[in-house]
Amino acid sequence: MEPLAPTPLLALARPPREVPFRTALALRLCETMVQGGSAALAVFGAVTIFLLANADIASLWRYRGELERVEARVTAVEDTGKGEGGGRRSGRSRPIQRFSFEFDHAGWRCRATSYSSTLRVEPGASVGVEFPREQPEHARIVGMRSDVFGPDALLFLIAPAIASFLLGWGLVRSSHALRLVRTGSIAPGVVQSVDRRPGRKQRRSRQVCVEFESEPGHNAFVEFSTSQPARFFVGQHVHVLFDARQSARSRVVEDLSFELPLDGRGRIAEVGFSRLARYLVAPGLCVVALLVALVLA
Repeated sequence: MEPLAPTPLLALARPPREVPFRTALALRLCETMVQGGSAALAVFGAVTIFLLANADIASLWRYRGELERVEARVTAVEDTGKGEGGGRRSGRSRPIQRFSFEFDHAGWRCRATSYSSTLRVEPGASVGVEFPREQPEHARIVGMRSDVFGPDALLFLIAPAIASFLLGWGLVRSSHALRLVRTGSIAPGVVQSVDRRPGRKQRRSRQVCVEFESEPGHNAFVEFSTSQPARFFVGQHVHVLFDARQSARSRVVEDLSFELPLDGRGRIAEVGFSRLARYLVAPGLCVVALLVALVLA
């Protein structure tokens, strides 16, 4: 293996290394999956919170037991301004309407609301309502639901679940990288291959294999996937951080989305606030979006 030309990274101090707080935070947040997962969770999470806060989830269990049925009178019909369904060709959703009604139960006048995008009832009409025994506060018009959206809104949990997985996996990767920065050894490495990932059809996804010397006379390999294959080519010299006790735990420094700042003595320096702010935008917006959605829902 040819020697790597002298670079600041080869002057990195021996482990264990002190990583300043801002630098450690930037390293945790710089992962592409952390940034992408945060942005996706901000959008899909906020939408899902709003939908579930206005979804009749309780109907999945509330109306399974014995139900009472009585006659009620519709007092008002209003448009909620929301819709659901709609065909692919028309692209139009069906407007969801709110039906207010009242009925007598055990000598009390009870009032409630139901929602539907398919059933139509005029004000003043008599309708059948149902509710769990001795729970008229949960009354609904037969065939309708008790909130704006139905329980199928739970399907919207899939998108934020995927976004959360990406965010979590990105944080795991960045935690491993931070651990290597603190305690790992550094060695020169050479890119051996840049190939399309087996079984993957994405044009930009590539599997990169790097060979490095984990100890004198013993070469090891590290593989990683990249969506930016133009950054790597066969024969390229790179730097590898690895665990001296288990060389399989390694990370190519050039694969990081963050360039380690070093001082003149090879110690890891503190990053500036402006540089850290770039990595705080997406996670910060994610937190704000979720909090606003919770408050407004």
